[in-house]
Amino acid sequence: MRSLASYLQKQTKAVEVSADVRTIALFFYSIVTLGLVMVLWHVGATREAATPLLWALGTLVFGAAIGFLFGIPKIVQGNRQTGPNDEGAQTEAYRQQVNTNLTEISDWLTKIIVGLSLINLRTLPPYVVNAADVLAFSVNPNDVKVERSFALGILVCFSVLGFLFGYLSTRLFLAGAFWRADTESILTTQAQLSVQVASLQSSQNLLKVLSPAAKPESWTSPATEPGPFDEHLIQMANAYMAISAPDWGERVRLKDQAANEMGKYVISMGISRDLLVQEVLEHPNEGLIIALATVINYLPSQGDCSRLLSVAEKAARKHVQYRIVLAFGNLFRQQLIAPSERDSVKGVLSLYAKDADSSLSRLITDTMSYMRA
Repeated sequence: MRSLASYLQKQTKAVEVSADVRTIALFFYSIVTLGLVMVLWHVGATREAATPLLWALGTLVFGAAIGFLFGIPKIVQGNRQTGPNDEGAQTEAYRQQVNTNLTEISDWLTKIIVGLSLINLRTLPPYVVNAADVLAFSVNPNDVKVERSFALGILVCFSVLGFLFGYLSTRLFLAGAFWRADTESILTTQAQLSVQVASLQSSQNLLKVLSPAAKPESWTSPATEPGPFDEHLIQMANAYMAISAPDWGERVRLKDQAANEMGKYVISMGISRDLLVQEVLEHPNEGLIIALATVINYLPSQGDCSRLLSVAEKAARKHVQYRIVLAFGNLFRQQLIAPSERDSVKGVLSLYAKDADSSLSRLITDTMSYMRA
């Protein structure tokens, strides 16, 4: 279940990248706008300005495509694991793998581009000058030499800008989007399978302990009171609450690890989310609240928003509030928050924002922006 812990840790960090993406987008938007304004200022806002503008956009897109190829992350996939079955034979475990064709093509093309560029480095300038002459002729057929420097500026400026924008946007945004697309469906399928297997095993164990000679009344007599809540999960929740470390980063790492372990335990044991909510309402424990938020963030389902809302105000710790806000954001992206619940969710976010630290405040701001869109 290491994939679950990795998924939750990466999703927690993903929100922090959005500020970097906005900064990069604003910077390149300003530079490209300035470049296009300079082109129009040089040529004039006439019909003939369409040609240099199309050259500028074309070189920008070409550079962005090359930057995209250079920025695509490599995907490392391990071999399939095998394990013994009941008869002692080796059975291959089911596992989906990511299609890496785009990554391989990117690897080939980047090596080809770099290799050809190094080999033909001396012969490249004449080709660039020839392309600049074509653009200069379209701008002013009567004086190509004068317009050559202007054309060279367009080709060099916009191609370099496009390359940097394509590379940085791929590294900062598309890499995370690729990871989420590749892993979310796979991890969800694996977790659902594990829950089904755990439920089946529990049913089989129950059938084993029932005696064949049991009286019919034992099957039909109603239970007088519900059984005790899972003691091991309570111990894990109390251990989470007791985590303390002088270093902030180490303390957060330990809390993340403990929360992920509780989430894995709840999923593997098939513990009811409604039972979790009931236990929190009867015996408030922020460790159980973060276990609920972790499970909802990983495997969102109908009714999870109301479950979170019923316990959200009992969360006072920033780390617990952070996981709850993450869960609300995931529920919204999965369209599992009803319109009638949005105001209640916004009320919880506003409550958390009053005493939020910098990381929680950024997450709340991003989540609120999602819900306003």
